[in-house]
Amino acid sequence: MENDKPVNSTPSVSSVIAEGVLFEGSLHSSSHIFIHGEIVGEINAPSVNFGKSGIMSGTLRCRTATIDGSFDGELVGDEVVLGTQSKVNGNVSCRSLKVARGALITGDISVDDGIDV
Repeated sequence: MENDKPVNSTPSVSSVIAEGVLFEGSLHSSSHIFIHGEIVGEINAPSVNFGKSGIMSGTLRCRTATIDGSFDGELVGDEVVLGTQSKVNGNVSCRSLKVARGALITGDISVDDGIDV
């Protein structure tokens, strides 16, 4: 058989909040989210990636968060990666934290294997 994929399989799809877009509310996703615009509210997703223009204010729960933009609020995740231009203000609770030189962090940080995502 040339194609072993089931006929009804769902492809992996990512969601994008584009630059210039303001989203207010709760966003729950079973796939990756890219943020280049602004979000005010709550996100629950497997992984979230903030571009340099990405801004969020609220609560973020995910397995992996990669931030090159700005975040203000409460972040709970397995792995948090802060890029050189990231600005984080608030509470960060995670199992693993990587901080690049130039990242700015203000708030409480807890790195613990017992964090429940």
